[in-house]
Amino acid sequence: IETQDKMAKVHWWYYPDSYDEWKSRSEIQGDVPEPPSTPALYTVTARFLRDLVKFNEWMNEEDYVLPDEGGDDGEDEGAAD
Repeated sequence: IETQDKMAKVHWWYYPDSYDEWKSRSEIQGDVPEPPSTPALYTVTARFLRDLVKFNEWMNEEDYVLPDEGGDDGEDEGAAD
């Protein structure tokens, strides 16, 4: 999410932001990803609502954004012709 000196703030997918923590950059592999663009309207999975109830805390919407299917509803993914 962000870096400061030799530390990096880590966000765990499917956990609320209150679970974010600072870790030593030596413990982390890879680069800090670019923040996603913020859509005007989110479409999220049902897991967002279940986790919201589970943690009793607003979840990070970006963790639950549905992948872009390019107009296809994705229902026949993997189906044989």
